[in-house]
Amino acid sequence: MREQLTEFHSLHTGLTARCAGLADTALGIIIGEHIDDLTGAVRATWVWQVRTARYKSASIFTENHEH
Repeated sequence: MREQLTEFHSLHTGLTARCAGLADTALGIIIGEHIDDLTGAVRATWVWQVRTARYKSASIFTENHEH
C-alpha cells in the first residue's frame, strides 16, 4: 500500500504540474476535478485500510496481547 500511495503522490504532483497551464480552460477544469476525485478516493481507501478490522489478525507479539 505504501508503494502505491507513493506512486500516486508522484503521479499527482507530475500531472498537476503538467496541467497547470490548462487551469483556466474547460479541459483543465475537467482534469482538475478528476484529479481531486482520485485524491479523495485514495484518501478514503487509506482511511479504510488503517481503520477496518477486516484484515487485522491477532498479533504474534506477546506484548500486544491484552491481559
